[in-house]
Amino acid sequence: FTVDTIAPNVTLTLPTNDSWHNFSIIEFNYIPSDTALETCELFGNFTGNWQLNTRENNPVNGVSNNVSNINIRDGFFVWNVNCTDHAGNHNYSSNNFTIQIDTQLPKISFVNPTPENNTNLSTVSFIVNVTSIDNNSQLIRLYWNGTLNETRNYTNYVNYTNFTLSDITDGEYTYYVWLNDSANNYNSTENRTIRVDTSPPAITLSSPANDTWVGN
Repeated sequence: FTVDTIAPNVTLTLPTNDSWHNFSIIEFNYIPSDTALETCELFGNFTGNWQLNTRENNPVNGVSNNVSNINIRDGFFVWNVNCTDHAGNHNYSSNNFTIQIDTQLPKISFVNPTPENNTNLSTVSFIVNVTSIDNNSQLIRLYWNGTLNETRNYTNYVNYTNFTLSDITDGEYTYYVWLNDSANNYNSTENRTIRVDTSPPAITLSSPANDTWVGN
């Protein structure tokens, strides 16, 4: 008979620790190390409680094994893999991994005092103000005439941002605001057009001529 008192070694590989994902079907990868492997089990708190999710029979020693098509709701979760050999020795990976799922697009829209679409302005500066909803926002960007104008790091739970545009020359312009989150979901406002005209109309008097007399 064979005496085996050494527990398997388990290395978690994918998804990487503390990673964000914008999709709910996840594949978990791990590398078990033991010459007499019997089973490996995926554990996680995907339902709210720490429990067995899937058992894999006859995992392959020393290479990447995977558990696929695990459907996980949005949220923050912890996972690990427990492997057992034929002698009954078992072991988890030395560290749990975390995964964060966010499948929701950020919500973003213009609010006052942002000029309405097709507005005519007679000033050289104005404010673009937006409100947004997302708990994991990352970057917010203003695009001006199709070109990136300004990027800011977005603070979670601060649901408004304003950009000030100044020294604008006369002409027609388009703009929109784009927002993404930590899971790389993104959304944007609609595209708006404004026209800036700071030149007063030119008026020429023609008739009657200046300093003329007119009789009945």
